[in-house]
Amino acid sequence: MSENAFLRTIQSSVPLRRGLVAVAAILVCLPLLNGCGGGGNTLATVGDREVTADYYQDRLAKLTEIDLPVDEDGVIMDTTSMAAKLAFLNVIINKELMVLKAEELGYDKQDEVINATNILTDNKAGEYMRVDLIEVDESEILPEDVDGYYAKRQEKRHFQFLICNFEDDALAARQEIIDGAAWNDVADEYNDGSKGPTGDYMMSIQYGMADDIFERALFELEEGQMSMPIETVYGYWIVRYTSSEPARERPLDDEYRARIRRTLAAQRTKLAEKEFFDESRMRHEFTMDEAAMWMVFQGLPKDEGYLDLETNQPIPKAQLAPLDVPAEEADRVFFSVRFDLNEEPDVWTIGKYKGLYAEMSVFQRPKRAKMLGGVRQQIIADMVTKRLLLSEAHERGFNEDSRVVSEVRIKIEEFMVNRFHEEVIKIEDFVSAEDLATFWAEHKYQYKTPEQREGRSVVCKDKATAAQAREALLAGMSWDEVYATHAHVKDPVNAGAFTVDAHTMSPERDATFDIAAVGDVSDPFQIKAGWVVVRLDNIIPPAQREMEEVREEIAQRIRLIRKDDALNQNLATWREEFGVAINEDALAAMPSWDELQIAP
Repeated sequence: MSENAFLRTIQSSVPLRRGLVAVAAILVCLPLLNGCGGGGNTLATVGDREVTADYYQDRLAKLTEIDLPVDEDGVIMDTTSMAAKLAFLNVIINKELMVLKAEELGYDKQDEVINATNILTDNKAGEYMRVDLIEVDESEILPEDVDGYYAKRQEKRHFQFLICNFEDDALAARQEIIDGAAWNDVADEYNDGSKGPTGDYMMSIQYGMADDIFERALFELEEGQMSMPIETVYGYWIVRYTSSEPARERPLDDEYRARIRRTLAAQRTKLAEKEFFDESRMRHEFTMDEAAMWMVFQGLPKDEGYLDLETNQPIPKAQLAPLDVPAEEADRVFFSVRFDLNEEPDVWTIGKYKGLYAEMSVFQRPKRAKMLGGVRQQIIADMVTKRLLLSEAHERGFNEDSRVVSEVRIKIEEFMVNRFHEEVIKIEDFVSAEDLATFWAEHKYQYKTPEQREGRSVVCKDKATAAQAREALLAGMSWDEVYATHAHVKDPVNAGAFTVDAHTMSPERDATFDIAAVGDVSDPFQIKAGWVVVRLDNIIPPAQREMEEVREEIAQRIRLIRKDDALNQNLATWREEFGVAINEDALAAMPSWDELQIAP
């Protein structure tokens, strides 16, 4: 069983958690720990590694309540106590010991670990560059920005349009219209896309309903003005703003203001991203041959879907049609870009791209249904933009950023410790019938199905309606009549019926288990969807399971306990080998988990 699967088992079983405290604690914390922290008093030294107060508090604050240290009976410990603080610190120390031993055995020198480090560094460098240079935070959106957006939302504009696959065609069509040709006549000749919803070359847009970059260009036009070509995934658009009318819009309350701030932040991020990569492609000398692009587009299989119609499974690679491009054009340059400014450009010919296309899965391949603009943008995004992100991050030093180095170290140490735990901590895998019987005799009481309760709930629009529903039920009105009359949120299939058990986490569960007798009705209580009343219809008591039902589950628990014991024995040895020193005075001054949850 993998560590992640093991962790899920521990989190879903309180009895199992009691028996495997040490291993559980280590595995729960693996994604959170990275060895040396920065700043603050040193709480412990583990070999040449330090655990600082800042680091301890940061890790403790990020735990959920169920992952806090537990005592021998599986009860969550009071984190104000010295015993709980030592328990959590030892979780960190144990992980540090495992990292030190893994490094001693050369895990950090393995090719897989080195490759993972490089990949993670590239990815994290790109992520932090986006955060610092591209992403716009909601806090940057001013009240007047929200008001301006809301004002634009109250107008619907009407446009004439036409769409061309190529910018040159769009410019030629625009010039003919300027020279006096009728819009429909020019569109009939040049339009490569679909007509509008009314079967002509007219469309209407309320601000905020289309792609931001596209509609930004549309709403900057004066009435009667015609745009320059606007590039989209559908092609190059020429539009003319013909008229407008008022649009209905909801009141601008606090919730709507918050939504507009999120929208504006996302819009500005997208615009900043476009400007960033437009400049990057220019600086990295990106060029694309539009004639070659047209050949590639024309060579895409027509009507290619994603699923095999007979099997309803993804179409196997062997059954995919090849890219049909002229053999004599194989050496024609498709696109070129200088990813490394100190090296020669990366040049892709049509033939080279055809070879890559043959290796793509059905989901990776561009689809002709996207139109030329969509295919062009997908190829540029997949083959150029992603690599430019890495190039820009390296050029700007983000691969050496302290945040990147720290997060990569966290992930790599987690990876090493997980592998180390699997490969180094060995146990006897065979579980005998005697082992099973002995374990069952001691832990049989833990293998009971929990009490279940069946009931019905009605979600009402407000507390008063819920109170009316409760009174009607107590007066003897049928459930169907009460549900039909009072339910604000209806479930046409189950009519509010539900089953919960002692481990279910929901307000309905809490209310149902508070009811004393079958047939009783709860007081109204509030959830996100409204006000609820529940009726208890049936109680199914706990039942003892038979050993044969859970034989494999028991065997796995025995193996995990053996693994836990083996790990603890090794940890004790490694403590002696590397040396561990704990500063108990500094540890005693650490805040509790509860205090960290309310800290600003």
